[in-house]
Amino acid sequence: MKKVLIVLVHDNIEYVSDRSLREFLKSLSKIVRRVQLSEAIDFIKGTDLDGSAIQSLTDLLTNESQVIPTYYLKHIKEGSLEAEFAAAAAFLGVLAGKLLEKAVTDIATQNKFYIKLLNYLKSERGKNFSSKLKQELSGANLGGRFIAHNISITETPKSFIVNVEVETSLEFEDKLPQKMDELQIIALLEEKLRKTVPKTTSPKRKGRKRR
Repeated sequence: MKKVLIVLVHDNIEYVSDRSLREFLKSLSKIVRRVQLSEAIDFIKGTDLDGSAIQSLTDLLTNESQVIPTYYLKHIKEGSLEAEFAAAAAFLGVLAGKLLEKAVTDIATQNKFYIKLLNYLKSERGKNFSSKLKQELSGANLGGRFIAHNISITETPKSFIVNVEVETSLEFEDKLPQKMDELQIIALLEEKLRKTVPKTTSPKRKGRKRR
């Protein structure tokens, strides 16, 4: 079974603030969650389950979807926006771990479902999921400031890597907040001090009194 990794890179940015990073991660989470739910529902519909079981499983999974992990952050590189994520298969895990037994009571039917899911995970899942993810990420807005573009998929012996180049949205290019570290703040204060030093005035000389 090959894992699915997501690598996002923004080369032309000096730094990312905490607020931008939170918005970025939240937007990515929504996209990956949407793809995972779609993947799981497509799998359910492709099984031999009857209509009522399919509907029941779909409803149960949709209700659980907001609390299921979508990815695990592997690293963020300083100096540019470069982040690597391992896309979880948690939706399929929850499906097999607890939801199927709630919707299907027949043991033989459960067994067929587990076999089909196991085969899917071992063979098709990586390629299928990465393709869905590529399609969903294309042109996606990642937190307002960033847009995903130029997406490609690289297959290695152990994984499918979804490579995403990220660019700054045109409306934000000239509006990014200024980075302020300690040295910059000290320089700013020193400049302010120079501008606010009280000007000293020479005392006026008293003229000689005429006799």
